[in-house]
Amino acid sequence: MSLIAYKNEAFSEENVSSSLGKALQDLFALTARKSFSVSTEDEATILSARAAASAMVSEYFDRMVVQAAERRRNLETFEGVRFVSIGEDCFSRTVLTQWGVKPFAKLGEKSGPFDLSVHPITTTATLFETDFAGYLDRANLVFNPNYNFCTNPKLKVGFNHEVGPSYAENDFAPLIEIYERRLAHFRALMEADAPTVLVCHVQRPSAGTGTHIARLWQAIRSRWSVDNKILVAIKTWRHGETALPSATVDDPRVAVLDLHYPAEDYVWHLPKYCFTRDGFAFERQVVDFVKQASGRLVARAALAA
Repeated sequence: MSLIAYKNEAFSEENVSSSLGKALQDLFALTARKSFSVSTEDEATILSARAAASAMVSEYFDRMVVQAAERRRNLETFEGVRFVSIGEDCFSRTVLTQWGVKPFAKLGEKSGPFDLSVHPITTTATLFETDFAGYLDRANLVFNPNYNFCTNPKLKVGFNHEVGPSYAENDFAPLIEIYERRLAHFRALMEADAPTVLVCHVQRPSAGTGTHIARLWQAIRSRWSVDNKILVAIKTWRHGETALPSATVDDPRVAVLDLHYPAEDYVWHLPKYCFTRDGFAFERQVVDFVKQASGRLVARAALAA
């Protein structure tokens, strides 16, 4: 699909006007119905709030414009390079898609087994070492009513985007069908000649994480050719936490980033965090690092085009 011809049908002046209008009407009611603004001090508060709200709206729209433009540039720049999430959660897929480094579904991008699920880095290494042995075995699958999704407790995998008991029906047939398709897509990507960037997000890094990354890379090298592949590992530490040193991988095809969340209570996937100024800057660090690490593969893709 042409990026010029693409249109985002979910965003329009009309729905912005409707959403903002509703919020402003609720605020208006605080001055004229649920309570009443009367004094000159009340009037000054309204004026001050208007100025602050206007600045906030402008700032958010500025970020939308900047990100939309960069998304388009990245989709054009990285055309021909495949960005493949390999865990531990949805972070790699979500952030890279949000910034256009990785295409989104409406542009034809298909999901892999690691895009919408939880796989600890040690589990991913085991799956690569064993060619996914036991991954979708019915005997290993459980529906957890507390989480409302299926898991593979033996491998510590959570299929957390397939929500509800329907995925466990007919001895997990719906879940298995989805993940067999995603697994087939992943295998095809790993066997293809296209330049490929494998991205792993380590949710709770420790001093042992470097050893886990080395094991993961060795598992990849042992099963697939890595002539056209690199591994990027993103280790996110809690705000204020000490980033512990750990073993490094002596291979230029492996790049590791340590960075801290921008706030103590930061939840990377919630809009109230990720679309703020701090969230924007945090994601920029991730995206810029992945883009820089991928430079060699981008050049190779351009020569092959």
